[in-house]
Amino acid sequence: MVFRLTWLASLALIGLVILRLTRLFLPTESGLPWQVVVVVAAALGATVTWAATKARFGVVGHTLSHATLFLIFGFLYVGGELSDATFPPLDVINDIPSELSAGLTIFRYSAPPVASLAGVVVLSTLMVWALAAIATWGLLNNSPYVAIVPPVVFYLQLAVIDRQATGMLWTSALLLLVGGGLAAIAADQKSGGGHAGHGRQRAQLQAVLVPVLAIVTVTAVSVLGTRQAVEADVVPTGGVLDWTNRSGIGGGFGSVSYNPFIDVHRSLVSNSETPAFSATVTGDVPPEQVYWRLLTMDSYNAEGGFWFASRDELEDLDETSWEADEYEFRGATVPVIQDVRISNLSSGWLPAAYSPVSIFSEKRLIANTTRVDPIDGSLHIDGVTGRNMTYRIQSLVPAVDSQVLAADSSGESLSPLFAAAASDGQFPPVPAPAPALALGEPDGLDKYRDLSRDADPTGSLRELAERLTLGLETDYEKALALEHFFRDPELFNYSTTIAPGERDSDLTEWLLDPLSPGHREGYCEQFSASMGVLARLLDIPTRTVLGFTPGEVQQEDGSILVRDRNAHAWVEVWLSAQGWVRFDPTPRGDGVNPTTFHETELSALELEGYFTELEEAALAAQGQGGGGGDVTVRDPNFDTERFAGGGGGDTTTNDGGGFSLPGWATQAAFWLVVVAIALGAVPAIKRRRRRRRIRRFEDGDVAAAWAEIVDRLIDSGVGVSQADTPDEVATSTDAAMHPLAEAYGEVVYSDGHEIASESHQAAVASLTATEQSLRSRESGWQRIRRIYRVRSLLPDWIKRIRKR
Repeated sequence: MVFRLTWLASLALIGLVILRLTRLFLPTESGLPWQVVVVVAAALGATVTWAATKARFGVVGHTLSHATLFLIFGFLYVGGELSDATFPPLDVINDIPSELSAGLTIFRYSAPPVASLAGVVVLSTLMVWALAAIATWGLLNNSPYVAIVPPVVFYLQLAVIDRQATGMLWTSALLLLVGGGLAAIAADQKSGGGHAGHGRQRAQLQAVLVPVLAIVTVTAVSVLGTRQAVEADVVPTGGVLDWTNRSGIGGGFGSVSYNPFIDVHRSLVSNSETPAFSATVTGDVPPEQVYWRLLTMDSYNAEGGFWFASRDELEDLDETSWEADEYEFRGATVPVIQDVRISNLSSGWLPAAYSPVSIFSEKRLIANTTRVDPIDGSLHIDGVTGRNMTYRIQSLVPAVDSQVLAADSSGESLSPLFAAAASDGQFPPVPAPAPALALGEPDGLDKYRDLSRDADPTGSLRELAERLTLGLETDYEKALALEHFFRDPELFNYSTTIAPGERDSDLTEWLLDPLSPGHREGYCEQFSASMGVLARLLDIPTRTVLGFTPGEVQQEDGSILVRDRNAHAWVEVWLSAQGWVRFDPTPRGDGVNPTTFHETELSALELEGYFTELEEAALAAQGQGGGGGDVTVRDPNFDTERFAGGGGGDTTTNDGGGFSLPGWATQAAFWLVVVAIALGAVPAIKRRRRRRRIRRFEDGDVAAAWAEIVDRLIDSGVGVSQADTPDEVATSTDAAMHPLAEAYGEVVYSDGHEIASESHQAAVASLTATEQSLRSRESGWQRIRRIYRVRSLLPDWIKRIRKR
């Protein structure tokens, strides 16, 4: 067997690839474990290649052999999974394309780990089959590097797909196996395991060693550099490269998809009449009042101005109580059944009323891959929804009780807002008792209060939030005040149109600077993001939600139709007496998103009066006076100069934070630095080595000068044989090198290591003349290759192996 050690190295690298796949796929629930299937595929790929090579097949023969055997293998595995039979019937062939299509969809759009559906597994086996086949062909055709490089490249691609943190164990294993592979090739070639001659071996090593070392370097730099970049907020926390579709949640030709970032910037949805899905709703909640949730966002990126969902561990439906017990709604709920049919929605999340408790579907993608996020009960599938997919969901919809939430901190009396309303006969005189479960906070609630310091660098937003809620005590009252503030048509304008050339504004500018473009004008992303931030500045637990407003009731069958224009974002506030309560700050003109304060049966005008009354009382208590209920007390409309200083500070700039580069420029600068370091590393090491040698040469060490000129020849591709004398090397190189060779010969072949002053001066002149002569004979491309060639930097043990 040829290349014995290289066979083992290649097998180890393919094994590392299969191990990496275990981070991408969930275990097989029933039937043959997917790991066994992949290993069998690798063995078949190698066997088919070996047999076709021994039979002297050409390219066409090899291709037909692999295609035929893999189609049979795929039919037996996928067809067996679909029919639950060892030898599937032929009619199952019609179902295989849809299974492979679902697998391809999962590869394109899903975040690992994903369910190991048959289509997913067979596509993975195709890649491993190909790796084993290519490695076998290379080792049988005296091209051992073909067996080493492709598995390394594919492993790096898997490391990109796997968005989990890559530990040093994985990186060390890769570097060890790459180094072992190089050593194995060298050892096999030394022992005559390959059939290439010595000159061809040297050419192969020279041609492939640099790219292999580059792969190792890129791996180390990407792991370490990416980790540092994420910590420095230079790149997104999701990673440098995105595997999923950047345009939104899923997406495809003719489909409707949505950006999961609830953002104050201009990431418009189309608001078209395109049907997203239809549903039949059964239960005591009117269909026209059912909000449809996709997923929630629990974190705010102040620099980018958007909300995003942190990475939660998804759980299998049969291993969890769906939404975590401590976050379940604590008040009364109403069971609602939804029979959903997807029209044009492409989404990795299933639309459902909050909070789902069961799901059923005959569609394998939904039935086999749906998992739940226990933090919010949202449902995720490994792939995206497609036309005519159907499923049934049962949800327990919260029945929010405003009389329970109207209590003060003691739970026995009304809070100030509702006490004022009760004194006018507009609200019951006492609150309703809270449920027994409404005690304490659930674990982890503080993350819904977190905001980075950059979210409000000037303190202007906190000042606005505190003024809007002046005189109010409970989180419920304050959330009502914030929602009421944003729903005021005199202060905000809902619009989905943007003037050409209009630039983005950050949150502070959008809310407080009348001169900023689009001041207080926008759509649901701006309003939900803004209310979520203001609430957290008041230490109120908040998250934002992406989903749909209630659809249109269809008269024919009583179902509802949810269109693209129903796409919406809103806010949820944690209130211990009930749980997560929806607030909708967007002042839409179509009336499809009712406010939360309408549940109190108080009108907007009545609320405004009570808010103003409480503010005046609070200001009077502070000795500041109420200003006659001047609305600017509740809504401080800063002028440009005051706003620029963050509320009375320095007014020399109007950016609130000094000069800053845009996000893309910061990332570009970071990668330019990384590339510059990578390109400058080898030349810098050589320059430092040369300076040390020249200093030694100036002190009389001729051997240092000789080593420098020999390394230059090695990197030029000339090479120097150890069997040649210094004079023979000079003769074959350049006449100007003879004085240096003679001086070096005096040191090597004499007992003393010191040479005469005249010989040293001649050697100095010889080194300069030789380097000038060699440089004059190089083309620009040859000079670049010499500068970046690493042969002279290789360890001595590798140099010795190469020379044998």
